Amino acid sequence: MELKDTVEFISGFAKSRGADLFDFEIEEIASVITRFDRDVQLKILKKATITSKGYRERIEQLSRNDGYTELELFHIGLEIAGNMFRDCNTDDCDIVFADARACIAFKLIFENFSRFFDAKETDKELFLSEKFARIYSGVNIENHVNILENYTIQQGEQLSDKRFVIFVGNSTECEKICNNTYGVNNWQRIKYEFKKKSPRNQTEKLNTVNNTKIMEEDFDTAIKQLKQE
Repeated sequence: MELKDTVEFISGFAKSRGADLFDFEIEEIASVITRFDRDVQLKILKKATITSKGYRERIEQLSRNDGYTELELFHIGLEIAGNMFRDCNTDDCDIVFADARACIAFKLIFENFSRFFDAKETDKELFLSEKFARIYSGVNIENHVNILENYTIQQGEQLSDKRFVIFVGNSTECEKICNNTYGVNNWQRIKYEFKKKSPRNQTEKLNTVNNTKIMEEDFDTAIKQLKQE
């Protein structure tokens, strides 16, 4: 977004909320959020509650978190950890990170793929997921540039040429990482797919129940006939 357009947007938003901001205050806010798309800017301004005290600090914090609160990031982190534990059912795969927070949290908690995979065999999965979420929600990305430069891929124990991978973060960015690292068509994504029971299976189950009922009725009729004889 252009800075001028963002200034006008903030000015209009402030007036709509009854907030009497000085021009320099609006310009300060604009300098922080102008890099975001309009929908993220709006989300930040709403959550910061610019009619209350301390709104500028909240805007800066929300901007560092791409418009999310720490509580929202905590829940996102929990979901990411749960998905990784669910999808990684073999050490014959790699984990590819397009999410910077997830990449950092993974490295700080598990150190490497092997330790992560071993954690699946323990009863600490929930504890580690919560620990992952806490780091995910509170980490300062700028303090861990080295991790982002060297550990966007956590390698498993794959022996085959074609790599099986789990995506964490934006799919398009993960694909770029895979193509650059493994080469196009030299990798395959592992993706969880929720499967609903087909109507056919439900019909078969219903038919089985009906057939069992008919057989029971026929058996009872046969017993009655034998007694009469």
